[in-house]
Amino acid sequence: MRLQLQNISKSFGPVQALQSVSFTLAEGEVHAICGENGAGKSTLMNILSGNLQPDDGEIVIDNNAVQIKNYAHAANLGLAIVYQQLSLFENQDIAENIFVNQFPKFKSGLINYRALYDETEKLLQKLHIAHILSPKTMVSTLSAGQKQMVEIAKALSREPTILILDEPTASISGNDAQTLFKIIRNLRSKGTSVIYISHRMEEIFEIADRVTVLKDGKYVGTKDISNIDKHALINMMVGREIKKINREYVESGEVVLEVEGLCNQKLNNVSFKIHRGEIVALAGLVGAGRTEIGKTIFGAMPKESGRILLKNVELKVKKPADAIRNKIAFVPEDRKALGLFLDMNVAENIGSVGLSADRPVFFDHSQSIAVAETYKQKLRIVAHHVLQKVADLSGGNQQKVVLSKWLSTDPDLLIIDEPTHGIDIGAKFEIHGLLQNLALAGKSILLISSELPEILVISDRVLVVKDGAITKELKSSDTTEEEILKWAM
Repeated sequence: MRLQLQNISKSFGPVQALQSVSFTLAEGEVHAICGENGAGKSTLMNILSGNLQPDDGEIVIDNNAVQIKNYAHAANLGLAIVYQQLSLFENQDIAENIFVNQFPKFKSGLINYRALYDETEKLLQKLHIAHILSPKTMVSTLSAGQKQMVEIAKALSREPTILILDEPTASISGNDAQTLFKIIRNLRSKGTSVIYISHRMEEIFEIADRVTVLKDGKYVGTKDISNIDKHALINMMVGREIKKINREYVESGEVVLEVEGLCNQKLNNVSFKIHRGEIVALAGLVGAGRTEIGKTIFGAMPKESGRILLKNVELKVKKPADAIRNKIAFVPEDRKALGLFLDMNVAENIGSVGLSADRPVFFDHSQSIAVAETYKQKLRIVAHHVLQKVADLSGGNQQKVVLSKWLSTDPDLLIIDEPTHGIDIGAKFEIHGLLQNLALAGKSILLISSELPEILVISDRVLVVKDGAITKELKSSDTTEEEILKWAM
């Protein structure tokens, strides 16, 4: 075995993050690790990368027991990790990012740029992505998927024997994901072992050889992919039967949102309507302009021409505060950077939406606690109490806090961007059910999602976006993933 973890345990105060977890990784194997948020996956990977030390247990690499002291020591042992959150320097080129801690230098100590670019070109050729990326390209100009490839190239520059990928496709398109899978298969054929962490079931069954499930910090089991199906894997992860929602929608006839000829630097003559109680999805490749449509309606991006009407009244939305006053809410894709104050507690986050630079008010702590308690029960937010810091919650519960914040404004229109981004399968179905119930209660929802199965399950209509324009409108119940992709490409 390339790697063995034997009875690994780790606690943070009274919280038992890992309890006697064992795990094996063979040479040239792609091994998926699954589990709900809070299952212990991140803690286990942080122990492997040297960021955390286990309280108990043993790590064996190539038949040698080791104690991984830090990130540099992990690299020397042949371990490399690519985290979900990218760590690239936007103002540097690809080569400088890949070799940031190991620049080739002259004897004088100056960087040998010719060698730097030559080595980078060789690495990109080796990964079969030289036709996509150039060593001298600035990282700031790359797409999310291309940045992910640079992160992987950076990790592979040290030629690790074990590569850990944490949610590598969370922010990339289907085409970029297939390029990533080609890289992984090539690495596997050359003997590199890969630990693959993902909430996306389809990917696990496409790329993994075996899958290990963790739950509440405990080892549940390991299965060969050929001996398990999606339904059984979900049951292992959540420990209960997950029932899919059956979308119910009754056409009300009342138009809540109407967009006419919306244009700016990213959008080209965008027009559509959303009725009361309807969920309309924006589908398309990464960078197609889906998020920009939502941001422009919300006032986070300026519009150059066109009209936005809410219940037949034209809106002059120049900033988000204008949208909020007109009963429009926006849940952003990046909840940590744009949706939450991580160092503040649940109550403060939910209550923060009432604060505005245009209308300074005192923060009412007692009222915010009461409101937060209501939404904690309503959305089943798993937290010790509403005064717990949001940073300490799982991804799914952080998403529920963001939703609670905006639902507390009682919006007529909810714009939600990647609602299940980076959350586990159990929380995903809860969010789907929540959106369904909001629509049944008469709320109108503009859904932006990269997950086509999600779009087909919970939306009523699909607007396909390409190059900042809507290329096709489809009825969700009558279309397929293939047809959506055809129009998106």
